[in-house]
Amino acid sequence: MEFTIYAGRLNRARYFWSFWLTVILTNIILMAIVSGSSGGRDEDAAAVVVFVLWLLQVCVLSVFIVKRLHDLNRSGGHFWLLLVPLYNVYLILALLFQRGAEGPNRFGDDPLASVGQAPGDPAGGRPA
Repeated sequence: MEFTIYAGRLNRARYFWSFWLTVILTNIILMAIVSGSSGGRDEDAAAVVVFVLWLLQVCVLSVFIVKRLHDLNRSGGHFWLLLVPLYNVYLILALLFQRGAEGPNRFGDDPLASVGQAPGDPAGGRPA
């Protein structure tokens, strides 16, 4: 299960779609649970389920963020810098728009190297 392992790299497009697909699907499930609870014990049980799903969502999203940081050749510890005001805006923009490190780095192989790579292609599928 790739969304449970922090090792590796994630390119911009895959990060974007994985992140938003996870957020949208989880929120649809959460809205269905909240709208289905009708007070009393159902409401208490729904609150527990919502909290567990929210916690699961945060864990999965943290994996995507750390893998994207690895693609930028930054350690996963930068994840906690998302809590720092103003710097978090810079970091979010870097996650979304900054090109990953070319070629293999200390976190793994280039995720774009295998996309469209012809045998003997020195650019590894990247435009020259």
